[in-house]
Amino acid sequence: AVALLREKCPDKIPGFRILLEKQTPMQAGLGGGSSNAAAALYGVNELCGRPATQQQLIDWSGALGSDITFFLGPTGSAYCTGRGEVLEPVDALPARDLVVVKPAVGLSTPLVFKTLAASGYATLRDDADPRALLGAFAAPGEASPASYVNDLEPPAFECEPCLAALKAKLLDAPEDFSAAMMSGSGTSVFAVARPGLDGAAFKRRFEAEAKADLGLDVQVWKTAFAAREPGGWYAHP
Repeated sequence: AVALLREKCPDKIPGFRILLEKQTPMQAGLGGGSSNAAAALYGVNELCGRPATQQQLIDWSGALGSDITFFLGPTGSAYCTGRGEVLEPVDALPARDLVVVKPAVGLSTPLVFKTLAASGYATLRDDADPRALLGAFAAPGEASPASYVNDLEPPAFECEPCLAALKAKLLDAPEDFSAAMMSGSGTSVFAVARPGLDGAAFKRRFEAEAKADLGLDVQVWKTAFAAREPGGWYAHP
């Protein structure tokens, strides 16, 4: 990311020593690597007096990876098309608490897409229009399970059946969660928490239950949808 910025802004980007402290697990479908690259582009550009505009960062980031553009959008929420790099900003999502569960297994994104192509899975339900799903997903009030759709779930679940069991276990606690979905190409699954969920208590309970009932070692985090101010960076949820 820094090399790309240096190429695009000659004589404006000095040398940097960068320490990357990972907060987002790898092979989780959470865009951890893409968000690292986006943060590097944004941060280096800020430290160097903004030689590039935000739109230039967005335009250039597609050369590094399809998902990086998303993190540079103006609000942190977007309707993405193309390879994921064509952004249409949308209003920030409703404030909702989430629980992210990451099993100690990984999945290769190319493998998931290869399985999708080879298995003939239909992309999107027949009754699911992407813009209608977006409207339902972003609507205030209780999250609707029907609006949480991920085409990559069937091939990912074929590759790692434990992920289907993990999602089912989260949905089997309607008193705690209103919806659940695999994130990206996996392997993390997130659930929309009902108000008042004790994250620490749930973490202890679910980690023990996943081990006992599913034979899975999992990590659990309570978080929330994060937004960003135009021209700024993401605040801790």
